[in-house]
Amino acid sequence: MENIEHKTLTADFFEAWKLAIQTVISTALPLSKQKNVHFSMLRDHLNQPFIEHFSFGFSNQIFFCCIQTDEDTGVRPTSTAALCKYARECGAIPCLIPLTKSDDGTWKAYTPDYPLHFIDDDGDPQPLDLSLVISEGLVGMSDWEILDWSINIVVDHIVDKFDIKNRDEINYQSTTGIYPQIWFKDKTGSVNYVVVGAVRYPEMDAPKPENIEEICEFANLTGKGFFASVSIAQADGFKSDPGIGYRPPAEFIYRGCGAHVNFKGLEKL
Repeated sequence: MENIEHKTLTADFFEAWKLAIQTVISTALPLSKQKNVHFSMLRDHLNQPFIEHFSFGFSNQIFFCCIQTDEDTGVRPTSTAALCKYARECGAIPCLIPLTKSDDGTWKAYTPDYPLHFIDDDGDPQPLDLSLVISEGLVGMSDWEILDWSINIVVDHIVDKFDIKNRDEINYQSTTGIYPQIWFKDKTGSVNYVVVGAVRYPEMDAPKPENIEEICEFANLTGKGFFASVSIAQADGFKSDPGIGYRPPAEFIYRGCGAHVNFKGLEKL
């Protein structure tokens, strides 16, 4: 186990990142309304560590995106190979959004008609037309999605329990295998951390990581450590009314489904 060094994020990188997200929203949001499909930003922050710079859901697909600039922003880019490997492990489509600078020095999409490029199986970027990915099929959620969902459930709980006014005050990330996933400051100024475990029904309680003691040691805490166990079940799988037609079993958790959540709060470490 080792500490992960955080990147120094430059103002130029931050401006490019903001422009990339705005470009995706301006492309995907009108299309989602026109086609009546789901669209949401998933990772819309730069809490570290990260592999993808941002991610979003559209229809029943998830996209992990990295910006690609033709000028040095001062931040070492994620390699295409690393992005592809991680995205596919998480059930996402790896994408690049190429950017270039305008004459006035601001960032803009290199290919405005199709600003996003998915990375094909040969590792080559291809223009992405979001209208072609729309599907009504049920897509099962990956383990990363279950973890990311669980972390957001715990973050919402922390906001309420510790009376935190702004969710952005909490530092959280869902990169798999990285602990702790959540850091937050309470009203005393203590910096606390949370290790999150996520499982699927019929499992009801997530186990702590085997190296939990080592994690606590490395967390370098100035406050308290907590563990949060979250179990998720797909809600429609519990319905038995034959009049509503086929419903997948509760353990099949698919994108966009309703859910039952078993989360009992924070356990002190």
